[in-house]
Amino acid sequence: MGVTIEIAAADEDTRSRLARQWSRAAVAAPSDEAADTVHAPSGPAELENARDYALTTQVTLAALRATAGGRYNLHAGGLADADGRVLAVVAPSGTGKTTATRLLAGRLGYVSDETVSITPDGVVHPHAKPLSLVTDPEHPGRKEQRSPDELGLGPTPGAARLGRFVVLRRGVPDPRGLVRLEPMEALLNLIEQSSSVSQAADPLVTLLSLVQSAGGVWALEYDEIGEHLDELEALLARDIVTDPLPSLLHHPGTPQDPAASARADTLRRLAWVDAIELDEEVLVLQATRAVRLDHLMATTWLELTSPRTLDELVAAVQGRHGEHPDARELVEKAVDLLVDEELVAWRTLA
Repeated sequence: MGVTIEIAAADEDTRSRLARQWSRAAVAAPSDEAADTVHAPSGPAELENARDYALTTQVTLAALRATAGGRYNLHAGGLADADGRVLAVVAPSGTGKTTATRLLAGRLGYVSDETVSITPDGVVHPHAKPLSLVTDPEHPGRKEQRSPDELGLGPTPGAARLGRFVVLRRGVPDPRGLVRLEPMEALLNLIEQSSSVSQAADPLVTLLSLVQSAGGVWALEYDEIGEHLDELEALLARDIVTDPLPSLLHHPGTPQDPAASARADTLRRLAWVDAIELDEEVLVLQATRAVRLDHLMATTWLELTSPRTLDELVAAVQGRHGEHPDARELVEKAVDLLVDEELVAWRTLA
């Protein structure tokens, strides 16, 4: 992922085994240049696979810490064509990501089976870790670490750029193959499988720009990934068509909760990291998650640029949408939902 992590091994046998597993990522560098040092655990031979899997996780986490705020680190497999364009196959653990990566890397270059690390301008830093393969279907947590060289996977590019995003959806009823997601759903899917998005500068606007540069986000609904390899390879090879977005409004977050300045018995927004308004919907990014708002919830949140009483809020919402006999009841319901989502809160008399 563009940083050096030192793996400290207790003995030469462990060092040799790990060097084979990490053959694609190994570099010759003095330890004082390492961003972090991870110590390889020792123990009984029968627990070797478990120890190596734990070590792989530790190395990935160290790289994630070192790049937090400067990258969009997606939980994804990465494959590259001969020109270095990367297909990011996004999915949570246990949904076939490593299997998809391994099969596609028989045709394309191997970037990672775990993390696709993207800079704001679209450069991809490979994380050419060993693949974590399930050896016993009855124990999916017991994974063996296999080098991409040992598995004969395609070459890892020295320079790479984002090409396409594909979200894997295995086992859905009536799978449709590749379908393109609308922008808000696309962002939510990527944020759910990302690390430290909230630490980036203008994270939603920048991520949306990456999505646009990749021609949007696609979802692959499937049962057997082997039936869709041609489809995925063709998608990466296709020219990217960038559709214009509807009007986008940016609502940068607040660094602190403005509760101290709120009047009594008023409703206020709670602190947020970033928010965008797109096609009459709002996506609000908090420290650890994003919330999509539409209809009256979106309007209510937008009207709370400063603390307001319920009467003031109802009047503001009607000013935007027109008079309605049930306006107060409808706004109260929207407020309750926003409170449940921890996006807004009441300030009451002490």
